[in-house]
Amino acid sequence: MKQGHTLHGLATELHRQLKAKKDFIGDTRSFSIVTAEDGEIRLELNGQGDFGIRHTAHQQIGDRLRIPRDYYGRMLREAPGLLRSNINHWMANNPEKRLVRTLDGDVRAFLSDRYRPLDNLDLAEATLPVLTGAGADIHSCDVTNNRMYLKAVIPGIEVEIPPPVGGPNLRTVTVQPGIVISNSEVGMGSLAIQPAVHTLSCLNMAVWAQSALKKRHVGRVLSNGRGGSEEEIWQYFSDDTRRASDEATWKQVRDLTQAALTGPAFDDIVKKLRESREASIEGDPVEVVQRVGQSKGLTERERTGVLRHLIEGGELSMFGLHNAITRQSQDIEDYDRASDLEVLGGQVIELSRSDWQAIQN
Repeated sequence: MKQGHTLHGLATELHRQLKAKKDFIGDTRSFSIVTAEDGEIRLELNGQGDFGIRHTAHQQIGDRLRIPRDYYGRMLREAPGLLRSNINHWMANNPEKRLVRTLDGDVRAFLSDRYRPLDNLDLAEATLPVLTGAGADIHSCDVTNNRMYLKAVIPGIEVEIPPPVGGPNLRTVTVQPGIVISNSEVGMGSLAIQPAVHTLSCLNMAVWAQSALKKRHVGRVLSNGRGGSEEEIWQYFSDDTRRASDEATWKQVRDLTQAALTGPAFDDIVKKLRESREASIEGDPVEVVQRVGQSKGLTERERTGVLRHLIEGGELSMFGLHNAITRQSQDIEDYDRASDLEVLGGQVIELSRSDWQAIQN
């Protein structure tokens, strides 16, 4: 699995971000796009200054204003003045309350005023004691612009997945149970606690997202309790008051983490892994990888890497394909994208018999 921060490094960064991030709520009639001297598009919040805009926030602004992404991107690159006019027009003429999340002087998210912040530091403080108490080893962790990840393996439990009887000369694979806890503070998915499997021989991690326990970032409309005009923008603090109101949520998250560590999910996954070694690739492996890549959004470069790892692994089966995908995740620089491929590895094992046959025909 791909490495990110050390656990100490992650804790340091989360505490730094806690001090550096600010949330604002206001009417979009109080927002305006301005252009810096170097042509950079920035979001000005009335009375609060102006902020750079990160990629995710640009996408959210465009999606909310119904500006097609390709056109938005072209205006951002080639005609920033036109983009400024577009955004300012639609924010003024279709006003609504929005939550603007900032970090280090940049807008990182443009969200609904019903968005319920569940912060990464709180999540880490709620789950790490449960993980360490169960003897889990944190093998990888990171915080990106979009998500935070804690990827742990539970030592002391090892199960062998034998090759198919009468099949090619393949080795027995040993796996361990794992768990992946992730969260997005910028609206890029739920807080999720996902079972996983760690393969000892290649250090791959496959994640079973369809078996995840999730908490959605949805709550009551955020309000300062004092009304205010559409010209007013107020800061929404990540303070002790909000933490106290979320105490029940974090207790539930701790319980869900404990359930994921002790539940029957690993036994179910092992059963499917054994069955997957019996599910041979009957068609052309190149075409199989191409179809899976197209259906799951893999780039051409990623498909090429998966095919190479599939051939090098020498196991032309559903298990071999899942292993090639999770192995390819280690070759990807972007931690978010690498994590996506770990999820895709689990999705391949979950394919129904009919879907697996359809991929090969």
